Amino acid sequence: MHSDRERFRGWLNAANQCLLRDYLIDFHDAGLESDDLERYFAAFEMPHEFVQFYAYKYDLHWFDEYTGTVGPMRRIL
Repeated sequence: MHSDRERFRGWLNAANQCLLRDYLIDFHDAGLESDDLERYFAAFEMPHEFVQFYAYKYDLHWFDEYTGTVGPMRRIL
């Protein structure tokens, strides 16, 4: 059984990957701190739901035509 901390880390990685893939930014670029991320983790069960909410709230532009590579992610927490 996964601990809450392990589930949080998994959620962070998945959400960060969604941001990178769809909007070419990560949590650091978006200015998200660990307190913000913990609050969003509590509010959004699915990482992609958080990313959709955040993108809409801050009018992020989706990069559906981007064909380059994204990497590497910065260390999260």
